[in-house]
Amino acid sequence: MKNDTRRAARTSPGNDISEPGRRSTEEFEHSPNELEHNTDAFVGMQDIGALGGPESGAFGVNKDGSVIVGTSLTSGSTGSNHSFVWTSTSGMQDLKNILDASGVHTADNWVTLDALVGVSADGKVMTGYGLNSRSKAFPFGVWTPFRVVLPVP
Repeated sequence: MKNDTRRAARTSPGNDISEPGRRSTEEFEHSPNELEHNTDAFVGMQDIGALGGPESGAFGVNKDGSVIVGTSLTSGSTGSNHSFVWTSTSGMQDLKNILDASGVHTADNWVTLDALVGVSADGKVMTGYGLNSRSKAFPFGVWTPFRVVLPVP
């Protein structure tokens, strides 16, 4: 049985729908480590996972529904949010790992890349927010929006 009913259910938020309504990121109850998206209103839901923690949330989906972006906890700590990119071919991946693998190191000094909240129609341009580099004036970083361009299929 895929869902162990002994685990506590959690709610995952979702805030977007693809064009022409092929996939959505609706809010629903799920078991830990299971964020799902509606692949077709008449077909059902698909588990898109989490990055190791008990919760994840989807905030954006591209035009054809092939790219979903959001945030996921990487541990049981509420401060372990990481941005994710999900595709049907690669599954859920941490944005920082994608950037590192692509040789992009402009975010190396950021404290966190907390959430991706938007994605373009073609799935290549994404927007989000995180805590930028620490400074003497701001020892914990400053909440800052960012834009990322990725060669996502």
